[in-house]
Amino acid sequence: MLRHSITIDEHELSIFMLNEDQPGSPVVFLHGITLTSDFWLPNLPNTLKATPCYFINLPAHYPSRMLPRADTVQLTSEKLATLLQKAIQSLVGDRSVMLVGYSVGGFAALNLAAHYPSLVSRILCIAGFANGQWRGLMGVLQQLCCMGRPGVSFFKLVCRFSMLNPMFYSWVSGFFAGDRSTYFHSPNLKLTLAVVYPRVIHHNLDDLAYLFRSFASMDISSLLPHIQAPTLIMAGDRDPVIAYNQTQLLAEKIPNAELKVLSGMGHMFFAERFTEYQQILTSWVKQANITL
Repeated sequence: MLRHSITIDEHELSIFMLNEDQPGSPVVFLHGITLTSDFWLPNLPNTLKATPCYFINLPAHYPSRMLPRADTVQLTSEKLATLLQKAIQSLVGDRSVMLVGYSVGGFAALNLAAHYPSLVSRILCIAGFANGQWRGLMGVLQQLCCMGRPGVSFFKLVCRFSMLNPMFYSWVSGFFAGDRSTYFHSPNLKLTLAVVYPRVIHHNLDDLAYLFRSFASMDISSLLPHIQAPTLIMAGDRDPVIAYNQTQLLAEKIPNAELKVLSGMGHMFFAERFTEYQQILTSWVKQANITL
């Protein structure tokens, strides 16, 4: 496993790679809000063990970092797409890539495909969205970030409190599940948190607040018809963060989209429906190898 960083405009993005010397179409993984790219490691199926995989830490997510004065310029969907396009091009040149994105990573994947259609060959969008205004607890945190310095201070306090220790972090994360019983009893939950927790506690919370605030102003609904890549949308029907009408919008507006709704699932697919997710991703990769 190889790690390196790349500086693009006001951001330093951290990236790690697996099987980068192997043949085949590269797969780029984009994680969700407040996570890190290491999130994907316990969630990779065996089918990808010989596939070139690239894991990009999104802006403001440790160990990626924002350079001084980056927060003086709002991050727009256009700038986010350009950041990722430059990062991916530095990794694979002019080759097209398959994208796997979760939550904000799902948005980022769709956004990238809309702005740079020739770069993206296929998309697996998990719990993604087109409008960056979230709901539930995540929506409350986002609203705090839009309320100036007092709101950001309270946001930072809540974040620190939620990350007091791994057990409490796991409990708070359960608010984003739709099937909380399955979530808390999932063996993969412990494996994932063991990888994620030691890194998320190093997030710069001011930078994270900037990102929450930026997403509140992003809406790529009108760009969805520009996406040319075959897109598989995987979502739950009990997601506390992303409204189900957002899922329906993606399925309706993206020209070559397929929708898989997992009954009872919320936002935490890796613990709520781990087996189903593995089957979907495995099938998706096999299908890509046949059609590419």
